[in-house]
Amino acid sequence: MFTQYRICIFCLSSLFAFSAFAQNSDNPRMETLGDRVLVQNLRSINTSYIEFSPTFYREGIVFVTSRQRGGLYDPKLNTTYFELFYAKLNKDGTPYKPKPFSLEINTKYHEGPVTFSADATQMIYSRNNVITSKKKRKEAQVVKNQLYSARRGEYDWENIQPLPFNEVEYNFMHPSLSADGEKLYFVSDRPGGFGGYDIYVTDKIDGKWMDPINLGPEINTPGNEVFPFIHPTGVLFFSSSGHAGFGGLDLFLIDISQRVWGELVNLGQPFNSAQDDFGLSMNSTGTQGFFSSNRDGGEGKDDLYVFNAPEGLEGVKVAKQIMARISVKDAATEAMLSGTKIRVFEKAPDGSPRNGDLYEVELQPSSGASGSGFSIVERRRSTAVLGAPEAVVGKDGYAILSLDPKEQYLLFLEREGYHPQEIDLNINPSESYYPLEVLMEKNDCITLMGRLRSEGYNKAIPNATVRIISNCGKEVEVVRSNVDGDYEYCLDPNCQYLITASKTGFEAQTQELSTERLGSSRSFAVDFSLPPAKINPTTEKRNVLEAGMTIFLEGIAYDFNKSAIRKGAARDLEALAALLQRYPSIQIEVGAHTDSRGTSEYNLALSQTRALYAQDYLIEQGVTPQRIKARGYGETQLRNECSDGVACTEKQHAYNRRIEVKVLQVREQIDLDEFNQALKQQ
Repeated sequence: MFTQYRICIFCLSSLFAFSAFAQNSDNPRMETLGDRVLVQNLRSINTSYIEFSPTFYREGIVFVTSRQRGGLYDPKLNTTYFELFYAKLNKDGTPYKPKPFSLEINTKYHEGPVTFSADATQMIYSRNNVITSKKKRKEAQVVKNQLYSARRGEYDWENIQPLPFNEVEYNFMHPSLSADGEKLYFVSDRPGGFGGYDIYVTDKIDGKWMDPINLGPEINTPGNEVFPFIHPTGVLFFSSSGHAGFGGLDLFLIDISQRVWGELVNLGQPFNSAQDDFGLSMNSTGTQGFFSSNRDGGEGKDDLYVFNAPEGLEGVKVAKQIMARISVKDAATEAMLSGTKIRVFEKAPDGSPRNGDLYEVELQPSSGASGSGFSIVERRRSTAVLGAPEAVVGKDGYAILSLDPKEQYLLFLEREGYHPQEIDLNINPSESYYPLEVLMEKNDCITLMGRLRSEGYNKAIPNATVRIISNCGKEVEVVRSNVDGDYEYCLDPNCQYLITASKTGFEAQTQELSTERLGSSRSFAVDFSLPPAKINPTTEKRNVLEAGMTIFLEGIAYDFNKSAIRKGAARDLEALAALLQRYPSIQIEVGAHTDSRGTSEYNLALSQTRALYAQDYLIEQGVTPQRIKARGYGETQLRNECSDGVACTEKQHAYNRRIEVKVLQVREQIDLDEFNQALKQQ
């Protein structure tokens, strides 16, 4: 029996008496689901070794296993250290061809279990921590589990950080994130609990994890409660040796979505057996999932199992879903565009994407009517960072999405050779079916993309200038690298280009490129490795924010004659609020500007109202009011020739309706590269 390693990997000295705990606890309700649920051993990926704790991730599952040969050996378990593996799912929902999950996450010691954010860009996992200090030397490498977070990068997981509430003397493990990413459930043997291992919850407030709270005696017992999984409906699944069951660890559920919790339910057969059953995860509809067990008839010590429940599980009330049928066609020929990738983003109340962060914002050097300064630039995140699409259009020309009628959505459609599309979905909650036809236009340009790295250090170079000169008669185009050092541009065919990458502190590099005689290729990758330059501190200006500079909020959109910020156009202010919260010494003036239409007196009053709206927004984000001055400039500082009596287009007039932020005071050294990296990780 492998209860020892799965409850607390290699940290217990003896097995627990499960039957004694079961006899001394109140009996929860038990269910025998019988023919309503089909449970099958995943013999296609199970081995004679250990497999447990499967978790949904992108197009497959991630699970914990000891199958990797050739690694370090854990003498207490008589097996190699556990690692995380990933397996894609077939059309029938069964995994196949497992492979190591991550080079960065898999170390020479134990990893797992793991949990992911809903958009699969954030991960929290447990990993053992070896203590070798002199104080602990007598205990001969005491090994404890700790919780770590990581962010998915373009090539692997990065920014691995321990969670702040870890205590090296105790175990913190078995994490499970709520669907909104604001709650984390986990297991610990820290003092003050009800038994050996208890389930705890911690809330994320203002981006920080709070002190954990024990879930109390309704869930925790004198035994062990382990492997929690929080379903999007608010139902908590977990395994317990302390509640009455069939033997060993049993699977339970309890609805904790409301102020008054539901009844504790033993999942019964076929989920539970006389052996250990644990590590359950389930899809959002409640119709399919996975768990692990060492019951008789398996392939090895612990095996993975898949279950299908077409009618759902009792106690899991899944909200109504709307089936959206998205058909995609060529705008000119109406040919079906199979292979189109569809990503789905929930929209926040202000209209911006809420999950997955389709866009990121950065502060970049810029110039404007008030002189040189910085602009807050919004960029669409790269496909690699966005992760796998929620759906791909099939050969029949459409894809099916299951959507919550209470939410509003933004669809992002992408296909090679076509302009990407962003579609707002306006779903009628009373309907159960939503058909949508999307027409995509061909894109004749050739994609240029590349990465900028420092020579010898291979570090990303953000905010670098990439100048693109064409022999086809166009003006010099300038793009900037993002916080990851990446850039992208659309090239014309049949032209020759000279591409130069430069940044203060580095030597510039130039490469030539031709888009003549392309063949079938529609993209180029041009990377730069910039050698560091010798910097003269008396002449070189650092990329820092200083008093007197201006931050241009180009993304703030106002309708004509309106003072409220247009819905979905407040992301610049969110980035500004993040800057002010990170650096509390900054004091600013929020200046609002109008176009020339209307009287100068009216425009002055209108701009003052707009400045106050922006000030109020920043205060709502937690910025102290004393740090913000609001001032309206009316039409006194137009950025183009569109003054009274000059005929201009609406777009030209809109260019004058803007917010500019003057830095009045700053007492900190603010490196913009560092801030942009921090802004990206929020």
